[in-house]
Amino acid sequence: MEKSFKPNNLYLLKTIGLVLATLAGFTFIYTFYSLMTANLHRIVVILINIFFGILFLIAILFIILNILRGKPTLSISEEYIKIKYRKILFSDIKEYRPSKGGSEPEIITKDNQSFTLELSWFTKSDRKEIEDHLIKHL
Repeated sequence: MEKSFKPNNLYLLKTIGLVLATLAGFTFIYTFYSLMTANLHRIVVILINIFFGILFLIAILFIILNILRGKPTLSISEEYIKIKYRKILFSDIKEYRPSKGGSEPEIITKDNQSFTLELSWFTKSDRKEIEDHLIKHL
């Protein structure tokens, strides 16, 4: 039986904060430059507006990628652990490195790939259950 773990509400708060900070930053910078360009030629003002439009679209793209990249979800069964969309069999895991001093725990596979478990977004009881399950199966 597979058990899924989803992040707590702080992940949603982080995403909303990222969007608001980006929008506030662009509003502040654009307002500042609009006041500075009041006496410039019309072509320079248009070029600055185009430049800020492109920067704004790039920022929105990065925000969308951050949201679509997915919440840190984790599923555990008796045979494997699924991190986001990748299944890792317990037989393929070489080493489990628990978190130390604020770092996230890692899983090292037999082909030396490292996968970070973003457990800080989960509740404390979920973190404990995940770590206990990993230690038990490794």
